[in-house]
Order: sequence, then C-alpha cells, then structure tokens
Amino acid sequence: MQLFLIILIVGGISYVGYGLSSYYKKRYTLMSDILLFCDCLSNDIDFLHTPVKQILLNRNVQFAPELNKLLNQYKQILDNGKLLEFNQPISSIYFKREEAEMFMSLLYELGKSDSITQIATIKNFKTVFTKYHIEATEENKKYAPLALKLGVLIGILAGILLI
Repeated sequence: MQLFLIILIVGGISYVGYGLSSYYKKRYTLMSDILLFCDCLSNDIDFLHTPVKQILLNRNVQFAPELNKLLNQYKQILDNGKLLEFNQPISSIYFKREEAEMFMSLLYELGKSDSITQIATIKNFKTVFTKYHIEATEENKKYAPLALKLGVLIGILAGILLI
C-alpha cells in the first residue's frame, strides 16, 4: 500500500511538471501560429482580396487548437454583429495581458480600411508579435525542460522522503 502511495505521489508531481512544460510549449506554438496567421492574412488580402469572414473560415484548419479557439470566438462576434461591442476579451491562458490586447487590436482592425492600409497594419502587428514570439521561444527553451525535470526530481524526492 505504501509503495502504491509513493508511486502515486511521484507520478502526480511529475505530471504537474509535465503540465508546466506543456504550458510553455503551447505558448510558443500559439505565438508561432499568430505570425503564420499574419502572413496568411496579408497574402489573402493582398493577392486574393478575400473578405475577412472567408479568410477566417478557410484558414483556421492549419493552426494549433489554441489559435483556432480564439479565431472561433472572433467569428462568433462577427456572426452576432457585435463588433462595436468588442470590449469583451478574446483571451487564452497562453497570453499575457499585453499580448491579448494586441491580438484583439489586430482582429479589430481587420476589414476597417482598404487593402493597402490593412496590409501595412498587419505588418506592424507582425513586428510586435515577432517580439512576443522571441520572448516565448526563450521561455520555452529555458523553462519547459526545467519544469519537466524539476517535476520528476521533486516527485522522486517526495517519494524518497516518504520511505
């Protein structure tokens, strides 16, 4: 019985470390996908002159689930016609507050002007998100393996202390 409890504690604490590691990996993936989304937006607006709703319907399949969820929230806002009441946050746990506000600003600016201005705006947002992507990459490289290793080591330490 004691062995089962020790294995359960080691596994549980290791799983917490894995969860923290997964957080940093998903944050990195979300920032990478936002940069890809900016490229898709600028290409579709520049070359195909596709409406925003059509871009959102066609392009969200290739992105990670986190970005798909955010884009689906935005599509619901567009479908309900509540774009003027866009104060409600489109957020994710993988965003910091400033990043969430920037992403909401990017979505809010879509379809507000001519294609040349929209492309310039998207490129400006892409430079900001490139900074966030670099930050997320550094955090992923530093903290993801650290969280996983610490989770396993602390789990083993707790198991040893219980013996």
